[in-house]
Amino acid sequence: MYSLPLYFPSGTKVDPLGVMYSIDSYHDRGDNTPIHDVDPTKQLEKDQLNLIKLLGTLNDRLDKHLSGLKKETKEVEHKKKKVIDGVHSQDKKGDRKKGGTGIPLKETLISTIPWKMVEDKVGAEEKNGISACSNPSLTKYQQEKIGRITVTVTDHDLFWIESLAKIGSKRDIKFSGEMKNGITTKGMGEVEVKKGDSFSLEVDSLCSRDRVTAWKILGLVLGLFSFNHHFALQNAHSHRWLIRLNEVISEGKKEKEVLSLVSAISQFLSRFDSLSSHTHFSLSDVLIRRLFNGNLPNNVELWAKRLDSVQ
Repeated sequence: MYSLPLYFPSGTKVDPLGVMYSIDSYHDRGDNTPIHDVDPTKQLEKDQLNLIKLLGTLNDRLDKHLSGLKKETKEVEHKKKKVIDGVHSQDKKGDRKKGGTGIPLKETLISTIPWKMVEDKVGAEEKNGISACSNPSLTKYQQEKIGRITVTVTDHDLFWIESLAKIGSKRDIKFSGEMKNGITTKGMGEVEVKKGDSFSLEVDSLCSRDRVTAWKILGLVLGLFSFNHHFALQNAHSHRWLIRLNEVISEGKKEKEVLSLVSAISQFLSRFDSLSSHTHFSLSDVLIRRLFNGNLPNNVELWAKRLDSVQ
């Protein structure tokens, strides 16, 4: 940036070229004058005054905006009142002359004031406000009369057939054979239970060796399952758990498979009250409940106790 001769006086002051900018030296200052000439206290007071001024301006703008909203609200209320009075007067004239206008008041208001929307806060399927406040219960779908059902079960199937037989005693479904539930008359249906080396279900001339299909047929008879399209979401969730349960039973109810199922159920129950995502317990809940006992995750244990209280 600059050059010096080989020999130069020791008192020579070297000033670099001002390429960008210069900075005052901190050295050789004979007084204690602050580097910055601005007093920090005065600067802070100045900033505070500017901030107060800005807040005052913002407050004035907000007051103007709110006053405008109040004025618009009054105009809308006045308009709505005129519409209602007009509809009532038309209805009175129609009642005297033609027997009514034929236009519902609610429809007239919505068409006149389009931004006014009526929203249903209750779900179309559950019709419950807060599920946590509802008492636990089993689903009660329409029970289908299919005829005499014969089920051949293995030793690994006894836990869930016992649960279904217990519910059958409350819903007038007779279980006979290897699993009885105390119902002596045929009632709404009859399920004969046999023991064998492989699983099967027979009804009339049909035979199924698939557990998931058999469970759904038994669920139709007991009112725990329905193919109605209104319950498609619950059926989709239940089908998922029926497949998982079938895999566990097919593997001989190994501890590793059972623990994996418990883990998946624990995650699902962190969002829903039952395995069908419904506030009521359905087929999948009843079938899986007796698969495991003992130490369970908190939400699974709570689910099990609520389910036990209604069986």
